[in-house]
Amino acid sequence: MEPSSRSPHDRLFASVFSRPAEARALLRAALPAAALVGIDLRTIRLESGRMIDGELGKRTADLLFSARRRGGAPVLLYVLFEHKSTLARLVPLQLLGYVTRRLEVESGSDPGAPLPFVVPVLVYHGVEPAPSFVRLDDLFDRGGSGADELRRRMPAFEVPVFDVGRIDVDELVRRVGERSPFGAAALALMRSIRGRDLAEVLRALGGTLRRVFLAPGGAERLRILITYVSIAARHPPTPEKVIEIMVNDVHPEAEEVGLTLAEQWRREGLEKGLEKGLEKGREEGETVGSRREAADALLRVLGIRFGDVPDWARARVADADVASLRSWLEHAVVRERLDDVFRK
Repeated sequence: MEPSSRSPHDRLFASVFSRPAEARALLRAALPAAALVGIDLRTIRLESGRMIDGELGKRTADLLFSARRRGGAPVLLYVLFEHKSTLARLVPLQLLGYVTRRLEVESGSDPGAPLPFVVPVLVYHGVEPAPSFVRLDDLFDRGGSGADELRRRMPAFEVPVFDVGRIDVDELVRRVGERSPFGAAALALMRSIRGRDLAEVLRALGGTLRRVFLAPGGAERLRILITYVSIAARHPPTPEKVIEIMVNDVHPEAEEVGLTLAEQWRREGLEKGLEKGLEKGREEGETVGSRREAADALLRVLGIRFGDVPDWARARVADADVASLRSWLEHAVVRERLDDVFRK
């Protein structure tokens, strides 16, 4: 089970890219061509266990894969997903620790055998742009007498950075979507999740989402993507808008995915509304503040279910006590007609 403290971005990344086909497509896009020459990505396999443990591991997504080099020797590919506003300066040192830990594990299995290469890849999803590579030796002091000579005696490696935010949606689809429409759609939605135009992004991804839906297991994969939008977006599209896009831009049969999620969102909206709007009422009785919050929650749910709330319904809400609002919130989720919401 995914740790509940992980962000929805981390959960989506791990859910999508733990699959070999999606991992292959991502690594082809993220690794330099010169590195790919020596690796047979057709042999890629997800390894059990994680490189990060403790509290950090509960908040971070990382994936370890094994593959074969062209000559048959093993190679390990370590993918770290960083969802932060800016890329931390010390991330190369962090990666060195993970790589060293894995090499220690490998050396214990057969002390006389050559160690496999462990190739780190950083996938970054942040606000500030990141460089194309981060280098361990950039952390060391370059000034003073003999600095160059001393630096040559320190560990050194460079790590490619796949900065999702610096690649537009069309380019992500081009670079990843040919081999993995599911992976391309996930990256494109993560890239756009902070914006106000997610409905337009979903429309732009219509062809890619259609390929996701029509593939084996496609309905479940589409559900994963749209659920991520509903949970993580600052300005999510309405359930009605999602259903419209599913039917018109994805596939007519994708309507069922939209309808199922719409019902889920409405129930979650009810639970959140009850929690926010009625908490003070439960604790303090019918105060003006708690009744107002409960009324606002009910009006939000009515707007999701039935569109514009007419004046007569707003008047009923304005005159109701907290107990009535609680009852009507429950009705609003399951009843098909607006006027039935207010009946016992």
